[in-house]
Amino acid sequence: MRRPLHPFYRTQQYKTLTLQGIGLPPRLGLLFRQFTLMEHDMTREETGLRCAAGIVIAFGILTALAAWPPLNPGIVLLGDLLIWPLDGRESGTDPMTRLMFAIGGGVLAAWGWLIWRLTAELLPREPALARSLIRQSVLTWFVIDSTGSVLAGAPANVVGNLAFLALFLVPLAWGRRDVAA
Repeated sequence: MRRPLHPFYRTQQYKTLTLQGIGLPPRLGLLFRQFTLMEHDMTREETGLRCAAGIVIAFGILTALAAWPPLNPGIVLLGDLLIWPLDGRESGTDPMTRLMFAIGGGVLAAWGWLIWRLTAELLPREPALARSLIRQSVLTWFVIDSTGSVLAGAPANVVGNLAFLALFLVPLAWGRRDVAA
């Protein structure tokens, strides 16, 4: 059940404070309004889905930045952990690997952004459709990524994928339970 925001949050004074508070020039501030201004309090489902989408966006950005070798130690270490044993053989400097970091990171960040926007724009108006789209995209990613990980000799990645899967399915379950109540 949505609760309306306190009237102060709809005032121009709040909007001005918020945009100034994050230090954005007015034009850029308009681009980021969706992060700060809402017409309602977010539900537990919306908060959970936005957190999950934010984690996917951040992971996508970190993966894309790993295309530049000075920024790839964290992703390379993760790969080394997932492609057992931990032997330091993965360097992440091969041009094909760097290209896949860039492409994969960009796709991940875009997918996270899409889920963020579906949660912000579609979920409040068409919750069943938004939940279905998010659930189907997450399950499609899980099946393909997990299968590919096993085929690539990194079955440990399936465990990490289960954590990402839970990041999305748990808030979606909260939404279904709230509707039933």
